[in-house]
Amino acid sequence: MKMFDTTPKPGMPVRSKLFYKAIIRMARAWEKLAVYNGHVDWSAGMPTIVVDTAGTSAGSTMSYSDWAFGFSISGTEVTVSMGEVHPKKQTPIVLASKKITLTADHQYVWVEHVLETDQAVIQGPGLDRPVSDDIMYRVWLHQFRLINNVASLEQVGHVGNIYIFGNY
Repeated sequence: MKMFDTTPKPGMPVRSKLFYKAIIRMARAWEKLAVYNGHVDWSAGMPTIVVDTAGTSAGSTMSYSDWAFGFSISGTEVTVSMGEVHPKKQTPIVLASKKITLTADHQYVWVEHVLETDQAVIQGPGLDRPVSDDIMYRVWLHQFRLINNVASLEQVGHVGNIYIFGNY
């Protein structure tokens, strides 16, 4: 879609018909905005794109839940898929899937590996992006939105089994 009929020239007044038509076209584009496998939630005059069926696309049966440490969403509940943590050259740690209920917007879900005991768990929800330290190796998996008690994916941090190399 083309917003301007002709390219505006420097110094051209904003009150001209050229800008008026462009602003009307932009408003119409926002009003008619459609999201495949989702919807647009208008709150306080601001649009938020909400993915209703995360991870699928036209003609595809693949979803994030098919991957190790992937996810599926139902309302405020996120189910993180099972996965493996491979610490250095030791036996992999298999983690079962885990249900996590989101309680706020922009929350993270992550995997923690305790370095001394070689235990690992899926953790969350939390508002701070998890980081590793001397005791725990942390990998953030996903960050989620929670709008009107409906969860949706905001960011993917990691999908797939986790391999720990180096000094950890």
